[in-house]
Amino acid sequence: MTFETIGVDELLRLLASIALSCVLAVPLGWERKRHSHADVGLRVFPLVAIGACVYVFVGQQVLTGDRRNDRRGRVSAERLGQSVRT
Repeated sequence: MTFETIGVDELLRLLASIALSCVLAVPLGWERKRHSHADVGLRVFPLVAIGACVYVFVGQQVLTGDRRNDRRGRVSAERLGQSVRT
């Protein structure tokens, strides 16, 4: 496996995505904290949003170019095979 460096534009896109995910998750966490007695709220929702954002970004960076198309075709074939059998 070879590692490639990410460019400034990709880094800015990642930071903007993380900021946007936090901005969208904070109101959800705030409402959950206000209307529930659970301890889940302002801390958990943004952390989950950031984790999901970084997970998707890493997945996009790992599967690039020809490997992405090869993997996509293989996954589609597996889904088709599974849906035909069930």
